[in-house]
Amino acid sequence: MKDLFYISLVSFLLYWIVKKKFFLSLSIFTLGLFFIEYYFYNVQSNTKSISGQSYIDLDEKLGWCSKKSFSTSLTETINNQITYKNINFHFDSKGRRISKNQKRNSTKKHAIFLGGSFTFGDGIDFSDTFPAHLSNISKKKYEIYNYALSGYGPTQNLLLLKDQELYSDIINQNGICIYTMKAHHINRATGVPRYLRENHRIPVARIDGNDELNFFRFYDLPKMQIYHYKLYDLFRNSSYALNNILQKKDFLMISWKEAIDINVRIFNEMCYQYKSYLNGSFFLFVRESESMPDKWRSYLISKLKEFDINYFLEPKTIPLENIGIHPLNMHPNSAYNKWSAQLLVDQFNL
Repeated sequence: MKDLFYISLVSFLLYWIVKKKFFLSLSIFTLGLFFIEYYFYNVQSNTKSISGQSYIDLDEKLGWCSKKSFSTSLTETINNQITYKNINFHFDSKGRRISKNQKRNSTKKHAIFLGGSFTFGDGIDFSDTFPAHLSNISKKKYEIYNYALSGYGPTQNLLLLKDQELYSDIINQNGICIYTMKAHHINRATGVPRYLRENHRIPVARIDGNDELNFFRFYDLPKMQIYHYKLYDLFRNSSYALNNILQKKDFLMISWKEAIDINVRIFNEMCYQYKSYLNGSFFLFVRESESMPDKWRSYLISKLKEFDINYFLEPKTIPLENIGIHPLNMHPNSAYNKWSAQLLVDQFNL
């Protein structure tokens, strides 16, 4: 940050000596950046800490995964405020989140749940999760298999479905598969730098010249795209102001239409993979779809219809009573999950 001040000072001295307006303009510009930097430098950012043994392992294919046959209790603190306390997380031999001492009922139809933190139930007890509420509302006719995990996007969930071993223990072949995503998760499949910067293991999807869906790691992308990321990181790391601005930039490397095309292809592949191994219906549930610009939303709907994908976009009007998302960690509460589950059960007669 101090470099900007020195550049501004030197530029002004050069203007004073040689009387060139360019140096005056440079001095004013860099001084303006200095004050912007100073502002962002002093704005307090969220400081997050989690106490307890982590349930996450690194994974070469998915980036990370949950530990198998594992239990832990976690407490999360953000800005010295406890956002959740002593929440228990239990996982079966396949790494799926379960309730404590959960026993499988092979006579029930299966319900496979895919998604990120919302479906996983980050920060809430298992009984308060979206899958648990859907099971209760549907009169427990489904056996829950929750493959979701915090931070997962469309690419990781598709790779999960391609691994037949992960659901080889599902006895009743009849059921449903629900992929739940937030609207901005479209970014996760296409490689927005803010996600890749945190974990370069995240699989990124592209459609190649042969109209085939391919997956890459960060350093497998074309060189110019890697340079694009490195330039982005250079600006982010050197400037608080640019970092704040670039965080709000969505499809940084590809157009929004191409990003939606890639995601719909992933959804279609999910449907195909699921029906290749099991009998049932695949459903896509998009939460917070109102956050998308209208033209994106309309284009997404048209592409989903083109591929004949069963979808449901969460309505723009959300009842406020008892329903909410934590302002710090953005986790939905039990009432929100129950409301969402009821919407889906009613929509698809589950």
